[in-house]
This record gives sequence, structure tokens and C-alpha cells, in this order.
Amino acid sequence: MMKFFPTLLIIAFACPVAEADVFKSTDSTGHTVFTDQRTPGSEKVNIPPAPPVPPSTSEEPTEQKKKNGPGAEELMDKKREELQQKISDESASLAKSKEELRQAQDLINSDERNSQEDIDRTATLQDEIDLHEKNIEDLRKQISNLK
Repeated sequence: MMKFFPTLLIIAFACPVAEADVFKSTDSTGHTVFTDQRTPGSEKVNIPPAPPVPPSTSEEPTEQKKKNGPGAEELMDKKREELQQKISDESASLAKSKEELRQAQDLINSDERNSQEDIDRTATLQDEIDLHEKNIEDLRKQISNLK
């Protein structure tokens, strides 16, 4: 963030200053109204410019940052490990759901009299499989965004 601060300052000072007159008036119900348009009975408000923002002095030397706690790289590695663990968990759940679906389909295929309950069970298992696959895909995207 601090790398971009000087660039941000240059852009801010390079842009033309937007300046508009502000007028203050009171409407028929007694409420004070501020607007950029002159209306009958309004008066111009003098608004002083905003004071400049002092530069940040909170940046610590690199060695001091390492002593004070984990750096951004270490935090990213920890987050990456957590996401990898979630992928492993989801993969195990996905494998279990696929095995249950295979068993349910074998049961349906072996019995000519399929009950609606068996058919519903296979649909539910397929939905679980789709959800696990989507979760794994989302977790992989999160890992790729960390790089």
C-alpha cells in the first residue's frame, strides 16, 4: 500500500481542483438547505480549503516488521495451507458422495421396481456431488487469487 502512496499523491495534485459555489437558504418549512444553485434569498457560503494530509510516518523498517510478527508472505502461506486443507476435506467428501451414488445406482439397476425414494436419493447424492465440485473449484480460485 505504501508503494502506491506517492503515485496517489502525484495523481491527486495533477487533477484539476473541482470548485463550486455553495449557497445556503431556508425553505418554507424552516429547514436549512445547502445547494450549488443560487436561489432567491440564498447567501453564498465561504468554505475554506481542506488542510493537506500529512504523510504517514508509521512505516517500520523491514527488519523491525519481521521481529514484530508474521509478514504478509507468512500470512499468505498460512491462508494457502488452510485452503489446501479445505480442498482435501471437500475431495474426501466428494469421493464419499460418489461412492454412495454408485451404490444407489447399482441398487436401482438391480431392482426393476425402483421406488421414488431410491430415485430421490440418487438425485440428492448428485446434488451433493455438484456442490462438492463447485466448492473445490471456488477454493482453487481463492488459492490462485493469493498469488
